[in-house]
Amino acid sequence: MNYNDDNNFENIPTEKFKFVQKEEMIHDKKLQTKPIGYVKDALMRFSRNKGSLVCFVIIILLVLYAIFVPIFTQYGVEYKDSYYSYAIPRVGFLSKLGIWDGTQAREVNEQTYDYYLRIPGAIVKDYGEVEHNIAVRTQIWHKIKLDSYNKVGYVKKLLTEEEYQEALAYEKESGIQIFYPVINEKLIKNKSYKSDQNAWFLTDAKGHVVLDAEGNVQNIYKTDPSTEDGFAYYSSKMDGTQYETRVLYKEWYNYQNGHYASYIFGADPNGYDICSRLASGASLSLVLSLVVAAINPFIGIIIGALEGYYGGTFDLLMERFKEILYEVPFVVCMSLFQLYFATKAGPVITMLFAFCFFGWIATSSTVRAQF
Repeated sequence: MNYNDDNNFENIPTEKFKFVQKEEMIHDKKLQTKPIGYVKDALMRFSRNKGSLVCFVIIILLVLYAIFVPIFTQYGVEYKDSYYSYAIPRVGFLSKLGIWDGTQAREVNEQTYDYYLRIPGAIVKDYGEVEHNIAVRTQIWHKIKLDSYNKVGYVKKLLTEEEYQEALAYEKESGIQIFYPVINEKLIKNKSYKSDQNAWFLTDAKGHVVLDAEGNVQNIYKTDPSTEDGFAYYSSKMDGTQYETRVLYKEWYNYQNGHYASYIFGADPNGYDICSRLASGASLSLVLSLVVAAINPFIGIIIGALEGYYGGTFDLLMERFKEILYEVPFVVCMSLFQLYFATKAGPVITMLFAFCFFGWIATSSTVRAQF
């Protein structure tokens, strides 16, 4: 028999065996590396997942946006200016570079083009005429770059005597013209003027003030608006004397707010600032998610522990109840809650209740299985 055969394990001679350690005590060797805790291990695995890192950065940016935008924005959530509905996004320092400047390229017909010509700063750039065949006719349109803030132009304001005098004082102090001549309706004889809003006001084709023979415009009508051309006329109202004025809204806004209108993300159809309202929505979403994330595990742990510990009839009934809830579409349930409870409890509380009504099911099933 060949004893050197490594595969012959049954007939190994005794002399081939020897003690490895006969006199010395054998101890475990000390670990040469530092121990890794649960948090460190989780962070290591998290850092290797690129998708998680991207989501983490997005959440951090969202949190910073929700915190700092309400602090630094010049508009509140409830602020509304219908004159600036659909305003294009504008940022001050970027607008000087020709980007994010609140302008847009448009094609307008002759009448609209003439209207914008009379508004200072409305047309930023004129690209020239464009022909369009409409109803088998060739019509001349104009392609322009339109400022969505300046295009508001002139609006009518009813002011008290104190408000009017304060605005006149601001005009004199700042040198910025706010008031422009109002219409003397008795001077309008041709009904065709009514199709053009600017023809109702005492301005020339470029929107400049039309002066009288002496080169001046009276600041205020006397007792009859038809007697003198002026910036405003007064009429008796039930609540006192009011001045009907025509203002360049861009400058009126600056006078009222201390800055020119500028919406970072633009304005919605109602004139609300989109940027501040998005920040408010982000804050609500973050707070709601944190509260739901805290409540749902708490409810799920309690119900799951009771199911797993006691079992029996209680466990059977709760499992069937969870199966029914699981099959109900969340959107339908949310809509029903908002329809019937929002008027009493408020939309936020109703939404919180809807999320907590379903969110504990998965947690309870896991805890039940552990018990």
